[in-house]
Amino acid sequence: MNKILKKSVFFTIPVVVFLLFGLFYFSVLNKGDAVIWLNNLHTPFKDMFFKYATFIGDGVFTACMIIALLLYRPYWFIQLLTAVLSNAIVIYILKRQIFNFDRPLRILSHINPTPVDGVKIHEIYSFPSGHTNSSFVLGLILTLLIKDKKWGLFFFFIALCTAISRMYLFQHFFMDVYAGGLIGVFISLLTFYWIDKTNLKNNR
Repeated sequence: MNKILKKSVFFTIPVVVFLLFGLFYFSVLNKGDAVIWLNNLHTPFKDMFFKYATFIGDGVFTACMIIALLLYRPYWFIQLLTAVLSNAIVIYILKRQIFNFDRPLRILSHINPTPVDGVKIHEIYSFPSGHTNSSFVLGLILTLLIKDKKWGLFFFFIALCTAISRMYLFQHFFMDVYAGGLIGVFISLLTFYWIDKTNLKNNR
């Protein structure tokens, strides 16, 4: 695990900052404050930017990344596929079987969300955010995959943009993206560690 953490330090350190910021947010702000604040910041440029930023956490984009790794880096294909499937199972259980929380459109019914062309605002299965989860998983594995580990900062920034996009587009609360991102990193680190440990045993 130490080896994986060292290799991903430029991604995991910002994740720790994100973790601490979340604790601060929950201690001083209300559940819907971030969503309401972002709803007042809409501009045509931001609408376009976040509309496409949210696509990074989409299942189609993740599937394309998995196929690309299958073709060019089979070992990392196994890593990513295991992490994605593990996270997908956990997110599905939490989102649909345990919590089944309503999304901002229902909870903040007094707010008229600013519409973004081509984006449908959902009403149920809010917690945790699957898009954010996927973007953090991809960010972590790309950090481990690439030679220059400093790119981890960029990959974290992209994952964070995806998280913000989910609130900007009135799809999730902060607690949804917060949990989605942290779950993604935690489960992925465990799966990467398990696969590395299994390979070491098999090569002895």
